Amino acid sequence: MAVAARESSRRLQIASLAKSIRVLANMEEPIGRVLKRTELADGLILEKTSCPLGVLLIVFEFRPDALVQVDEDLDEYEENGEDE
Repeated sequence: MAVAARESSRRLQIASLAKSIRVLANMEEPIGRVLKRTELADGLILEKTSCPLGVLLIVFEFRPDALVQVDEDLDEYEENGEDE
């Protein structure tokens, strides 16, 4: 019975994840979008556009120690000066 409950819970989690990924895939591309446009002088236009600054992607596994390991790795990364 516990196995069936876990299986049902996993299916709901996977369905929720799939729905979230579809929502993200259907979103408008944010990079390169003009956020503000100002004409400073005749023919001189200043534009503020969106651009990526950086992305950090961490895939959490179903393990209780995943967050601790990620934290330790980030601490080590910062200590070694590898953030340049």
